[in-house]
Amino acid sequence: MIGKLLTSLIRQLNKDFQLSGVDCCISEEASPQEIAHELERNLEKLIRDDFRGFLNVLYRVDVKESDLQRSEEQGMDEFINAAAYQLLKREWQKVWLRSKIR
Repeated sequence: MIGKLLTSLIRQLNKDFQLSGVDCCISEEASPQEIAHELERNLEKLIRDDFRGFLNVLYRVDVKESDLQRSEEQGMDEFINAAAYQLLKREWQKVWLRSKIR
């Protein structure tokens, strides 16, 4: 069951990135750690090179801006980690709920 949900999570991530106009492809065989690392790497690249793309992904996934308030003490790595966490959390909610409805 978890393996099936994990694959659905990866597919949902790839779909939402693509629908946001952002090139991101996470392998369906990726481990949870690889998913998190790849997502953080892609978010960092977006923040650095295409901030509008970053915002589009957050909007598409439905991550609330209030969940990503950055404090002055928080470094960029911490912000990216928090953004990845919020994005994965929201995508997991979608995938899990969909699995319960079907």
